[in-house]
Amino acid sequence: MTEPYTYESFIKIIEDMVNNKESGSLYLRTDDNRSGFIGIRQGEIETVVSGNFRGLEAMKVITGLSSFHCRKDSALLSISSGDLPSTHSLVNMLKLREVNEGLFSAGQEVRAEETVADAPAVIKTLCELMHDYIGPAAPIVCDDITQGGKRLQHISDLDGIITDLAKEIGPFDEAEEFKRRVNEEIGSQYSVVIT
Repeated sequence: MTEPYTYESFIKIIEDMVNNKESGSLYLRTDDNRSGFIGIRQGEIETVVSGNFRGLEAMKVITGLSSFHCRKDSALLSISSGDLPSTHSLVNMLKLREVNEGLFSAGQEVRAEETVADAPAVIKTLCELMHDYIGPAAPIVCDDITQGGKRLQHISDLDGIITDLAKEIGPFDEAEEFKRRVNEEIGSQYSVVIT
C-alpha cells in the first residue's frame, strides 16, 4: 500500500535511510502515472530509475515531482542505473531540486554562479591529483590552466578547468580515472558532477 507524500517528506525518508545506514527500496507513483524507484544499500544510494530513465536522467524526473504516492520496502531491488555520484551529492541534488550533468546543464544557473568557497584549496587538491598522472610538471600545468587561480571564481568554472586538466593526461582511461577521483574529492563538496 502506498501513502501520499509531499516532496519534503520524501526527502526526509531518504535522509533517515542514509543516516541510519538502512537498505531498502522506495517506489514512487504520481496521479498522472509517472513512476520512480530509488534503491539504497546500507545507507548508500545505488539505484535511481524513473520510467525508461536511469541515473541522473531519472533524477531529473524525480526532482520535478511535487506530490506522489510512496511505498518503502525493506527488500532491495537492484537495478543497474549506471555511474552515480556520491550519496551525499545525490541527497543534495534532491534537496536543491536540481540535477547536475556537468556544470553547464540547464536549470542550474544559480548554483553555477555560486562562488567557490576556497579556490586555493580546490586548486591545490587538483594539482595533487594531477601529480599522480603527470608527475612534477603538475604545478606548472595547474597554474597555467587555472591562470594562476584567476580562472576559478565560480562553480561553473570547475567543469572547464577539470576538462582541460584531463586533456593533459595521456591515456584516456587515466583521464577518466582522474575525473572520477575529482568527483570524489571535490564534486561532493560542491554538489556537482564532473563530466
